[in-house]
Parts: sequence; C-alpha cells; structure tokens
Amino acid sequence: MVISCGGFWAGAGNGPRGPARIHVSRGVISRIEMLEKSREDTFIIPAFVDAHCHFTWNGLRNIFPDLGKVRSSGELLEVVAESAKFGDAGYVIRGYGFDETGWKEPVLPSPEELDEVSRGRPVLLYRVCGHKALVNSGLMAMLPAGAPGLDRSTGTISEGIVFGLDELVPYERGILETACGNATDAAWKAGVTAVCTFESLSAAEVVSGWREGIKTTVCLYGEEVRKHPGNGMIEEVSGLKFFLDGSIGAETAAMRTPYADGGIREPLMSREDVAEALEFSRKLGLTPVFHGIGGRALHLLAQACRGHDGPDFVRVEHAEEFKAIRTDAWDTSVHRFVMQPNFVNNWQLEGGMYERKLGRDAASFLNPFRTVSDGGLSLAFGSDCMPFGPLQGLPGATGHPDPGERLSVDEALDAYTLRAADVCGFTGLSRELSEGRVADFVILSGSPFEKPWSDLEVLVTVSDGKVVYAADSFSEGAYG
Repeated sequence: MVISCGGFWAGAGNGPRGPARIHVSRGVISRIEMLEKSREDTFIIPAFVDAHCHFTWNGLRNIFPDLGKVRSSGELLEVVAESAKFGDAGYVIRGYGFDETGWKEPVLPSPEELDEVSRGRPVLLYRVCGHKALVNSGLMAMLPAGAPGLDRSTGTISEGIVFGLDELVPYERGILETACGNATDAAWKAGVTAVCTFESLSAAEVVSGWREGIKTTVCLYGEEVRKHPGNGMIEEVSGLKFFLDGSIGAETAAMRTPYADGGIREPLMSREDVAEALEFSRKLGLTPVFHGIGGRALHLLAQACRGHDGPDFVRVEHAEEFKAIRTDAWDTSVHRFVMQPNFVNNWQLEGGMYERKLGRDAASFLNPFRTVSDGGLSLAFGSDCMPFGPLQGLPGATGHPDPGERLSVDEALDAYTLRAADVCGFTGLSRELSEGRVADFVILSGSPFEKPWSDLEVLVTVSDGKVVYAADSFSEGAYG
C-alpha cells in the first residue's frame, strides 16, 4: 500500500512536514518518500491511542438508550417509557450518560415516577460520569440490604455499590460481544487503533477474548479483584484501578475548593488504604491506577507514594485539581498522568458545570495541562468516553480557557498518540512515524497546524497496515 498526503506529523518536536508518500509493507512502514509538492490536502498522523476509556460502556450506549441528549426529568421518563414497551417483564431497562447539570431544572425523577412508566421492570440509568446511577424500586429489590451509596428514598446510588452493579445485575455475554463490536467500529471511525479500558471482571473476560483488530490493554477494579483473588483474568490484564474520590458532577470529588453549597468531600481512601493498594498491585505485578480528581485526593496519593517501594510507575487519572498541591510533590520517575481534554469542552467553559459547582475562579483553575507538562511529568490523554473521540477532545487542550494552560498542537497530538501509547504499554506505537514502525496511522482531511479541530475529519484509519475505516467522502483510489 502506498498513500500520498499533503503533509504529515511524525512525532513530538518535529512539527509538520511537507508532502510525502507513505509506503507500507507487511504491516509496517517500509519507506517515507518526501515529495516536492502534492495535489493532496490530506494530512497523516500516528493513529490515536485512548489511554483511558470504558470500551464496553461505549459499545453498550449503541445497544441501550444513550441519555446524553436528554434535557429534563420528563424526557428521561419518556425514554424509560419507550424502552418499557420492549422486552420481558423482568428484563432490566438500562440507559447511559444522563447529565442533569445541563438541564434547566436539574431534578431527577423519583423511584415512584420511574415505577409508573417502567411497566414493572427494573430500571438502571447511569450518569455520564459513571459515579452515580438512578434506579427504581424494582432494581433496588435486586440489591442487598445496606448497599453502600444507595439512597432508597431518592433512588440514587453515589459511589459505593455503583461499581459492583455489573456483578449484581450482569449483562448477557452476547450483549457484551455486540458492545465490543460497536466499540471497535466507533474507535476506528475516530482514528483510534489502541485503547486502555477499565472493565469489571465479567466484561474484561469478553474484551480480552475480542480479536477483531483493536489493540487493547485492560485494567480491572482493584476492590473487585480483592473479592475474587483467584480469578484467572489477572494474567490477562495490565493494571488495577482504585478510587480516591468521585466526580465533580456528582459532587463526590474530594476538592480543596468547597462546592457551591459550602460542602467538602473527603477522599474515599486513607493513606493506609493507598499503601495497601500499592502493595497489592506490586504482588500481582500490575500497574496501580488511581482515580483522583480533587486536590484532597491528589495530596493523599502524593504523600502515600513517598518512599514506597512499589511498582515501576503509578498512573494518576484525571487530576483536575492538580494545581491545588505543589508540583514537586510528585516523583517524575514514578507518577504518570492521564488527563481528559474533553472535560474542558464539556464543563470548563464559561457558565459550564465546573463554574456552577465550584465558582468561576475555581473552574478556570482545573485541568492544568501546561503545568503538568512543564513540571516534567508524563502527560497522556484519554477520553473517559465523555465523549469518545480525540478530535472532540483536543480543542480543550489547545484552547484551554486559561491561556497559560494551553498546549501547542504538537504537544496535544503527542499526548493523544505517542505518550498515550507509552503509558499503556503499546511499545510499537510509542515510536514516531518512521521506517520499520508498525503501520498504525490516520489520514485527516487537513492539517491541525493550519485548521481548527472542528474543521477536521478522520478520512482513513490504518491499523497494522490495513485500512479498517474509510469515510464515504474518501476515494479508494487514493491508496492502493
């Protein structure tokens, strides 16, 4: 296969380069031939790597109702009522991705209102962050007495048992396999050829057996593994995830900044808990991955890691209130940060959810990509599936509302390609585009160094030298 392009980006520090032909043979780049000029407007970059996603979750959203467009309690009830028309009486009505913080009246329906429209069926609806769910009486009857995080009066679950619902209310294997297919198609369409996904034990078994071309590394939830220490999946995964806190939208993140109501949330783990998690991960030979959004949670992690003879490195996910503690509290040889630029677009712009929850000054303080990078710390990007798709997230990295926290296009691309591959263990993808590198790359409709992200489209995705996605607007005659 030979593909001509109007320009390409090989990796960090190189900047955009001119017209070229990319020669591919047996799954690797065999030659990059520079040209004096080209008729093509297209631009080639290494394929994207999503360093933090929920692969099956993203696929399930195409099977069950996607609640991301719901704008009121009434609309949410309408979706449930429509879903109740299909399926058996005991079949669980599921939905994913509601975000009440964007509603004119952010009031969730009651369990009684859900019961009224669900025709006697259990209802389980996940908030966009995954840290909160809404259920009716039928679903509550399936949960154990004293289920942590469950408020039976409101039908909401915050933290606690919300992360054990896959075990208590399992999916059929066929549904998970269909979800993997959906998620693979979505990844290729977005220009992503490799992901690090966070899964329950049951879902991880299906994902690890999925052999449809998407490169996948799986992290399990640490507390679930502790309950099932003999599970054979341990040999198939790369890391264990532990929750230091929750989310800003659910008001469960352990922020240094008080919430609008004056509330302060404490971390979900103690310093001793973190030390135990580090040791547990070390014994299993897995990377410890800590979900930490608020400054209180991040301070706890930094302190607990000092002097600990643990794994080679520790992943820190999200770190939205990173600037609440000193940069030198982190060890550049140990801590690696995976952040989400799409959070900026979703919630950090003027009048957004961050501002409503924390105030304008505190909102501008969050997601400090430049501070992390300039501190000499490893920075990679992932989507957390809110939403999935690098081109939807990258504007948040280069257009951060605080100009001092913006990354260059070169740095932002690096975080979503080579750096993301490195932190996830995809060694072959962490190399810049060059002869001998595995042929995973993307053809864009133009150069991100010249056009805004919103004007760009993924035209072609190549994985292991094979075209796995081609937009309808792209002629097959352009490659061969």
